[in-house]
Amino acid sequence: MLEDKKTRQIDCLKYPVEQKKKVERKVAEVARNEVANPAIFMRTLIKLRSAPGTELVQKGQRQHRFGFNFPVVIKPFDGRKMQIARSLAEMKSITAPLKGIGYQVQEFLQGYTFQKVRVVAGMLEPELPQYVRGAARRIVNYLVILGVYNFTLTVATNKVTTYIIGARLD
Repeated sequence: MLEDKKTRQIDCLKYPVEQKKKVERKVAEVARNEVANPAIFMRTLIKLRSAPGTELVQKGQRQHRFGFNFPVVIKPFDGRKMQIARSLAEMKSITAPLKGIGYQVQEFLQGYTFQKVRVVAGMLEPELPQYVRGAARRIVNYLVILGVYNFTLTVATNKVTTYIIGARLD
């Protein structure tokens, strides 16, 4: 009888740990998919206020409005090269073939420098300038909590304002 109670207690303790690990693995997989999909990742950056002025146009969406001036950068979600549109007519001609794919329209960051920031084992590179570390810290903490530890961020900075404009899993 005493051994039976000990066995039940051990079984009860084992189950939540195994279940917790399964949940953590699922959450990490969802987070990896989030980083791999540019549309979902940009939505996350917009929520965390780490992205420049950006509008996401989903696959099949008919119309969109954006609240920033020309020139704009258009990034297709299928990995094609970014293109700069300097007028509304130019933007319409660029975005017409992209309606079935989806794309993002982002303000053109003129005067910004772009750099890659590696995150290894959840830690930022130690020799980064403080203005880059501060801007990247929020998204790094968010992804590390979800279980993504190794990735590279693309950052745009003018040494006053720093934006995160993309990520890639390592």
